Amino acid sequence: MTGFGAFDLYQELARILGRLTDSTAWRDRLIHTVEETYGVTLPVERHGIKHWDLRSIAEVCDRYPDGLRVLLRAVGEDYEGTVVLAEAWQLVDQCCPVPLLTDVERRDLCALLLDAAAETELTTLSRYAFELLGRAGEGDDSWNGRVERLVRDLEDDVEVEGRAPALMTFVERVAAGERPALRKGLRQWNHQVAKRLDWPPGLLSATREREAAAAGLPVGERSLVVEISSRRAAAALFSIRARLMDDRAREFPVLCDARARGRDELEARVAAVHREAIERLGLLAPGLQVEFVLPLHLIWLDVDRFEVRPAGLSSRPIGEDHTVVVRPWERLRLPHVNHHLRGRWRWLQSHGREYQEAAVEWVDPGVVLEPRRLRRRLRHARTPVCFVLFEPPRHTGDEATDYLSVLLEAGIPALVGVRSGGETVAGRQEIRNFLRTALTDLPERVRLLRGGLRPGGSGEMLSVDLDVNLDVDLSLVWDSPDGLEELRSVLLHPPIRGEHDRSV
Repeated sequence: MTGFGAFDLYQELARILGRLTDSTAWRDRLIHTVEETYGVTLPVERHGIKHWDLRSIAEVCDRYPDGLRVLLRAVGEDYEGTVVLAEAWQLVDQCCPVPLLTDVERRDLCALLLDAAAETELTTLSRYAFELLGRAGEGDDSWNGRVERLVRDLEDDVEVEGRAPALMTFVERVAAGERPALRKGLRQWNHQVAKRLDWPPGLLSATREREAAAAGLPVGERSLVVEISSRRAAAALFSIRARLMDDRAREFPVLCDARARGRDELEARVAAVHREAIERLGLLAPGLQVEFVLPLHLIWLDVDRFEVRPAGLSSRPIGEDHTVVVRPWERLRLPHVNHHLRGRWRWLQSHGREYQEAAVEWVDPGVVLEPRRLRRRLRHARTPVCFVLFEPPRHTGDEATDYLSVLLEAGIPALVGVRSGGETVAGRQEIRNFLRTALTDLPERVRLLRGGLRPGGSGEMLSVDLDVNLDVDLSLVWDSPDGLEELRSVLLHPPIRGEHDRSV
């Protein structure tokens, strides 16, 4: 409903519409048409005088959603294209801007925000809104706990060209601070509304990146890609190449293309690359994902434990600050079997939001999967999509026992290698309990685990019966098909001195 203080919108609208006709029957038809639209009987007070009848009709119509526009559309059935109706439309558009959201969109957002308010104090949500509306000096009490009022005030914020609407920014800011499931719901809502309203391309993604980075979340598709290789004949001599990848960029800056002798020098190279990436990204650095591209004979290298030291900070394992995943280098050389990877990845994205026993295969210590049988079993099956290996096998090239190549060929996108912590039955059970979760959340959960926290949003420490080294002794191969072509284009050329060991 609209309120206009000293200005009487209904009086002015009645004056304009009164110039069309004096017919009482026409006013009856207007009321009947609006009643059919809303399925109600309008409590219009009739005066028998044209002007006051029209004012009463306008005032009652305004009690219903978009009521004045419904009234003018009813007028248009008889007087479409007239100067008088155009003047009436201009008045209503000036005094009653079209709501930014539909009723369904507003209801869905309020439901999501009420869910968020259960975890976050509503006054905090209000503070976000006040900051965005430039009214930070007002007290939070003025909201009276009404989420819908908060949303409507954000809707009414004047849009400024080149700046994200306040409502869009507010939703992204709240989403960045919420648990993954609610965060996803808020972001999906924002995406759908932005698409319907035809907001400028890139505005939502830029807003999301800024708010996510401020909260320390992974940002977009930006990642540091580090390729490490070595020859078996000279295992202590490594080649290392690194690039900063961005799905919106056409050129990817090279941060390193060198060799390293021994573990210490290799870690030092990675630390230098990491520091440069952090300095380049600035505010967006906390959301950086780090992808190590490793050949199969190095696939279980504990890269997440490599020590890094951002400028001005103490040293820490890189896996504590960032989501660290591994991609098999050999995958880049097998584009003819990547359809298997894409098929399983689609299944994981469609079904991986809830844990399903069929999606994960657990391989206990001492168990050796026979490659030929494994290949036949996986060839036409959509699951499993994840293997948990309590005793990660070495890549030897022996076709009778080496099944890592089969998992690669079959397109298994997720491999969890338990480097330590799974030696005992109790330890394995604890790991099983931890991994029985939505597979789509696996990289984030592993990141929290490496940082010494049990995922779940409350930040509680790991239970004392869990192996204290588990937080740094999981390798995660997370081989999404996204970005494979870009990786091929920048990585499939010989390292500066020699090539990968391609022996099988």
